[in-house]
Amino acid sequence: MAVIPLPTPTARRSAPTTDYAALERALRAAVPGDLHSTPVLARRTPPTAVDGPGPDFLPRLSGGPVKAIVQKHCHQHAVLGFDTDLALMERVGIEAERPDSGCCGPAGNFGMTPGHREVSQACAEQGLRPAVREAAPSTLVLADGFSCRTQIDDAHAGKRPMHLAEVLNAAVRGQHV
Repeated sequence: MAVIPLPTPTARRSAPTTDYAALERALRAAVPGDLHSTPVLARRTPPTAVDGPGPDFLPRLSGGPVKAIVQKHCHQHAVLGFDTDLALMERVGIEAERPDSGCCGPAGNFGMTPGHREVSQACAEQGLRPAVREAAPSTLVLADGFSCRTQIDDAHAGKRPMHLAEVLNAAVRGQHV
């Protein structure tokens, strides 16, 4: 059995996806072939789990299409991808609007450290925060990254950012979001 060198924990990790990306890099180095053909690793995110092989079941949000501002997390840009997320959102009844903002600002713990906070805030003000502030009260705010949700919370815009898994859970239970 091969020993897989896992990333060493750090004092400040801001998002579980950071750990996943580091683990995936370690696994790619240790496991030959296509990682995604390995059953355990074939499903990495809620959208790929729901969209993959399995029972023909897909929850739908009650009350028709729901508008949402969706912040794409940096790890979705760099590692995980986002097309499956968008396709799933459409299938469950979410009309996704993506602000033209790129990074929300914190970039892990970068934006939380002294001397970087102002840069982090400026990044968020380029697109994400204005979109959240200008959205209708019924518009959801989706952000799978912990740092993205923190940045939105810090704007005090009166909207609670949600992870897509929370919305899927509500859809399965027939609840409004």
